[in-house]
Amino acid sequence: MWKSIAGSDSMKEQAGGKAAYEPFGFLLRRTLEQAFPHCEMEKIPIKTDWQNGQGIFSSALPFLCAQKAQIPLSSAAERLAACLPERDRLFSRLEKSGGYLNFFPSLDWYAECFQALSKSASFSAWSITEEDFDFFAAAPSPAAARIQKTFVRLCMVLRSCLAEKIPLDPLAASPQLLCEPEEQSLIFSSFRLASAGNGNRLLVLEEIAGAFNRFYNARRVWSPNPFLTCSRAALCLICGAGMEREMESAGIFPDRSFLSKT
Repeated sequence: MWKSIAGSDSMKEQAGGKAAYEPFGFLLRRTLEQAFPHCEMEKIPIKTDWQNGQGIFSSALPFLCAQKAQIPLSSAAERLAACLPERDRLFSRLEKSGGYLNFFPSLDWYAECFQALSKSASFSAWSITEEDFDFFAAAPSPAAARIQKTFVRLCMVLRSCLAEKIPLDPLAASPQLLCEPEEQSLIFSSFRLASAGNGNRLLVLEEIAGAFNRFYNARRVWSPNPFLTCSRAALCLICGAGMEREMESAGIFPDRSFLSKT
């Protein structure tokens, strides 16, 4: 069903980012045509959000439909929801909340997102320590210092994986094994970071830093299942690659000319 909704393998072909919005946009466009056949809309509103510790895709489409059709918001939401399945390959649950349609991503979505993000997981900060950040004394804000401290912790975890000969290959991982809330939270935050703009980059960096700390405090990397261990290590690499890229863009990454060589 993923391909029939998306119309292509866009999630697999692109490195996460906004490609993951396309299947939900296509689904809502089709739903709009069924529920309000004469209601033309240039853009389908979709955003990502957190709700009770879970990542969601949220759409304000009922608000726009209610306004255009001049009907109560609750009626617009009901008409749209009636044309949507309760669940499918994209999402495991659909909820109506205050006029919004909230889609809770499915395990398949998380696995597809992991695979898409893995294709741009380029990481080079193997040697980073707190010394490279001047022990966080030069951080422009407390939030930036928290992000930098988490990144140093993440680099230590990745170095430990190398030392223990745990494979760090996202393309060889089994993302369907990453089904714990802390693991899904880190995947979802990595996706949000890949699609973050300049205006909210620091906010999402702080979000992914918190997601990584919750994941590592609760799960670590090692597991009796070697495939799960490999997948968790690959997830850490994906997280590190995203943080490295966006920290540089945000101006809170050390000057590479002063970094020690690995």
